Amino acid sequence: SDVFYKFRQFLIDKLGHPYTSEKIQQDVRRDIIEIYSLYYPLSKSKDVAFEVGRLFMSMKDYKAAQRYFIDSIRDCGEHHVTHYNLGLCYNYIGDFASALKSFDRSLGMKPEYREAREWRNRMVNKVGHKTGR
Repeated sequence: SDVFYKFRQFLIDKLGHPYTSEKIQQDVRRDIIEIYSLYYPLSKSKDVAFEVGRLFMSMKDYKAAQRYFIDSIRDCGEHHVTHYNLGLCYNYIGDFASALKSFDRSLGMKPEYREAREWRNRMVNKVGHKTGR
């Protein structure tokens, strides 16, 4: 996991590029799942689950990313950015009520977090429209 941690940003940048082939994404997805299966969280300062979640977000696999952000919270504790990213994942899979809860949690930890506030407002509108409010 140390090698993965050193190259995480490079992978995120490359996987998020529109010209990255599906084959490369599949290969990286398989390798990341294997790396994570061998990972044991010993240090909260290296949040591998969070970084794996970011990788899956860059590949637009929000359901998989959601799982890793939940693992991050379990293994390394709550953080406003983790809840924000989890909210984005819930939004993109269509679970707007859970997204709203995640953005609220993020703002509870850091009330001045502008991006979370903006997304929270979007979710209030989406949840309100779905419930007929």
